[in-house]
Amino acid sequence: MIRGVAAVLGLALGLVAAALSEARMGHLRMLAGDALPHWSTAIADDARLRRGRAAPGNPDPHGAVLQWALDGVDRDGLRWRVELTAPGARLEARARLAPAAPRNLRLSEFSGAVELAPLTAAAHTESAVALDADGRIALQGGQGRFDLRAGRLAALEAQGALEAVTIAGRDFGAGPARLELTSAPDWSLRAGLEGRAGAARLEAQGSGAGAAITLALEDPDALPRDWRTQLGMADGVLRATLPGPG
Repeated sequence: MIRGVAAVLGLALGLVAAALSEARMGHLRMLAGDALPHWSTAIADDARLRRGRAAPGNPDPHGAVLQWALDGVDRDGLRWRVELTAPGARLEARARLAPAAPRNLRLSEFSGAVELAPLTAAAHTESAVALDADGRIALQGGQGRFDLRAGRLAALEAQGALEAVTIAGRDFGAGPARLELTSAPDWSLRAGLEGRAGAARLEAQGSGAGAAITLALEDPDALPRDWRTQLGMADGVLRATLPGPG
């Protein structure tokens, strides 16, 4: 999902910003034809510099939908407010394109939440049991950089918290979280949790091939042995994998 969000965000704002025109995307398609990059197909025909939307499968989008609105123009460049919605997710941010660095779209002021259940629906533990995780990732603050020439998210660093986390029916509460992407498509999420089930450290490492998830319990004996055995825990550590797209 993270790579998909990055792709939609960059392709929409990148192309529209580069155009620097009030022409609609449909007009640009008629003029440029095959000269436009293939990823521009996700931008709606009526999208403009001031306002627009993008989604896979336009004009009948399925999944993530990005909307943007111009928020100001000054000597530092153009600013937009952007909003991304997807099943179980709603995120907002600011985007800026500066004349001094036209290759990079700068992202900042992230906010919003992503539900864990849709993200982890396909995850399984080492004992082939469905992970059955619930809760949400709440983002508040951070920054990123989208490389418009390469068409990819080049860096991302966001802060927030995991909230109301449950795993296989056990309450692991909440705790601070940090999301990082330093080399696409590799990303990581780290969080400390504390709830009725005790304290734990959660870490997810992702790439194009999927993600590896670990949950390390501070006091494994505080949880029933049957629960730990069912999930295939070893030495107080739960390991699960989430397959990549396709």
